Amino acid sequence: MSVQKKVVSIVLNDFTHDSRVLKECGSLIGAGYQVRVAAMHTIGLAEKENKDGLEVRRYQISAQKLSKGLFFSGIKYLQLLWKIYRDNRDADIYHCNDIEALPIGVIAKWMGKGKKVVYDAHEFESEKAGIGGVHKKLLLLFERFFIRYADRTITVGEQIAKEYQNIFNIEKPALVMNCPVLHEGVETEPLLRREFSINADKTILLSQGALSYDRGIKEMLEAFSNLDRTDLVLIFMGYGDMVDLIKSYSIKHLNIYYLPSVPPEKVLSYTASADVGLIFTQNICLNNYYSLPNKFFEYIHSGLGIIAWPLFEVEKIINKYDIGIITKDFSTASIESSLEMLNKKDIDRYKKNVTDLKYKYNWQQQEAVLLGVYNNLFL
Repeated sequence: MSVQKKVVSIVLNDFTHDSRVLKECGSLIGAGYQVRVAAMHTIGLAEKENKDGLEVRRYQISAQKLSKGLFFSGIKYLQLLWKIYRDNRDADIYHCNDIEALPIGVIAKWMGKGKKVVYDAHEFESEKAGIGGVHKKLLLLFERFFIRYADRTITVGEQIAKEYQNIFNIEKPALVMNCPVLHEGVETEPLLRREFSINADKTILLSQGALSYDRGIKEMLEAFSNLDRTDLVLIFMGYGDMVDLIKSYSIKHLNIYYLPSVPPEKVLSYTASADVGLIFTQNICLNNYYSLPNKFFEYIHSGLGIIAWPLFEVEKIINKYDIGIITKDFSTASIESSLEMLNKKDIDRYKKNVTDLKYKYNWQQQEAVLLGVYNNLFL
C-alpha cells in the first residue's frame, strides 16, 4: 500500500472480550493499515488504551444515566453516534461490527468524500433469539436501508451469507469465520485430569465457553446424570447464568465438574486435555441454527471428537469429515442416547480424522479473505 489507509473498527460494547474484532484488527495492522477501535466506555476501563499496537478509544456519554426506555435509549445512541463520528472523521474505512454500528459508518460516508464502509454481521441480526413481531420488521427495514450503503458485507457462516444475499439483494457477503489462529503443537498436558484428579481410564467430555440458558446446559446435565456409565466425566469450563445449576449438579454427581474461565492464551491447552467436545446450542432461532460457535473450531484445533445437536453448519462439517456424532434431534433424550453409544474406538477415529482440519479452519485462512475484501475497496 503506497499510502497507509486509516481504519476505525466500531463496536458498541466495551471491547474487553471481542476476539473476532481483535484478530481482524491485528490482521489489518499486519497488512499495513492504521487501525483504531471505537468502543463504549464502562466504569473501570481506560478511555484510551493501546493493545499491542492497536489504539482503542472508549466513549462516555453524558446521557448514560438516563432511564432505559426507548426514547432515552435513542438519545444515548445518537450521542454515542455523534461522538464516534466526530473523533474519527479522518478514517478512510469504517468497519462496522453488527447492525447497531452500521449507521455510524454510513453517516460518515455521507458526510465525507471517498469513505468506505465494511459491514461485519457477526450474527443473523433479524433472526436472533427474542426478536419477532414489530421489532423484527423494524430491524429488517433498518438493516435493509443501511446495508445498501455498505461497500462490502462480510459475515460468519455460509448459510447466513446466502440469506443476506437473498433477503437484501446484495452481493454475497464474504465469509470470514471466527477461527482460532493456527498454532503448531498445542500443549497436550493432562491439565483437566490434574485439576480434578481424573484417572487416565476416564473419558473427558467438555463443554466450554458461554454457559447460558440457550447452550443446552440443563439438557446436558439431565442426560449425563441419567447415564449408567462410570467411564465418562463431564466438565464445564467458562462462565454464564447456568453456573449455579452446574455447581449444584457437581455436588450431587461426582463425575460432573465445573472450571471457571481460564486466560485466553490457556484455553486451547485446557481444551486439548479433554477427549470429546460438546455443542448443544438450542435451535430456538435461525441465528442459533446457522451458527458456527467459536468452541467448535477450538475443539477442532485441540484435536477432539465432537458430539453436537444437528445445527445446520456444524452437522455438515462433522458428517463430511467424520469427526463426531450428530444427535437424532434437539432433545435431552438424544444427548443421552448419543452418550450411551460413545466408545473409545470411535473417539480414536474422530480424533484421527480431525487432526488436519485445523489447517483448513484457521484464522490465517480467514485473514486472506478479509484482506482480499479490503484490498478491493478502492479499486
